[in-house]
Amino acid sequence: MKEKEKNIEKTLGLLEEKISPEYDYYYQTRLNAKLKKELQEKESRFGQILKPALIFALVLLNILTLLYGLSSSDNNITYDRQDLIEVISDEVFYSAENSTY
Repeated sequence: MKEKEKNIEKTLGLLEEKISPEYDYYYQTRLNAKLKKELQEKESRFGQILKPALIFALVLLNILTLLYGLSSSDNNITYDRQDLIEVISDEVFYSAENSTY
């Protein structure tokens, strides 16, 4: 029985001692740098494929819009200055009459 008590006392004595592992002050910094580097590598791989495809799609859309605009028969409509002034004034007066403050 005495031997068990000794072992218990010894174990409790070890627990009471302040045992702290050595702290590496630069661990968090190195970990953050490594995570940031991995994230940038993933983004760069994704960007290498997506950016050129997006640019190609936008250029193609612009070319198609230009071709559609040039081939449209409605482009020959011309307005004289007086017609434009009337349309704009009608819109301004209509919005002023129907606005509530």
